[in-house]
Amino acid sequence: MPAAIREQLDTHPYAIERAAGAPVSLFRPPYGERTPVVDATARALGLVQVLWSTDSADSRAGVQGIEPTHADQLDGVGRNCGERVGGGSEQQEALRRGGVTAVPALAAYVLAARMGGQGQTVAFTSIVATQLTQTVELGRSEGRLAPSVAGAVIASAGLLATAVLAAPLRSFLGLAAPTPASLLLIGGAAAGAVLLSRVLARLALPAMPSLPPPAPMPAAVGGRSL
Repeated sequence: MPAAIREQLDTHPYAIERAAGAPVSLFRPPYGERTPVVDATARALGLVQVLWSTDSADSRAGVQGIEPTHADQLDGVGRNCGERVGGGSEQQEALRRGGVTAVPALAAYVLAARMGGQGQTVAFTSIVATQLTQTVELGRSEGRLAPSVAGAVIASAGLLATAVLAAPLRSFLGLAAPTPASLLLIGGAAAGAVLLSRVLARLALPAMPSLPPPAPMPAAVGGRSL
């Protein structure tokens, strides 16, 4: 038995290597069945076993598609790979959010500088404020704001207020106590970020069409599917 296992692991990858033109270093145990002998043989041959923690149920006879719970998990995998279901990538989302933050904050900074001061304070506070308002706006657009996210937004807003109101911390950061005009510019930047975010959302590309459902699995024969 150990000799047969070694023969399979040592000779079967050759077909894959010939087709791919690259050496094989990964090994997936059929049906996830492992034994100490299989593990030891794979290690001896320099193979890395690839396992899984979730059964998508797509191998069961008669299953029409992946179960909804697992489809959600696969959606999360797609997001981590840089693909957002419904169009757009994570990179594009990062660029959009960065632009929505930078444009209003830069405008507020320029106006503050032309008004004679507090440009650094307005810029610093506007950047943080626009980020927080975008987070709240995203939760509003999705119809919910998780308690943990809401708590983080409130805590961040509190830290921002402390940074500009507490004299020691304000002095350490090189900021000034905001004047009414500066507060108006900061509020305008935050509102502008929300407005710009909504405009860009309306101009976004339409959602990608969903893939057709997979063909039904053949009926089981002798306890195993064809």
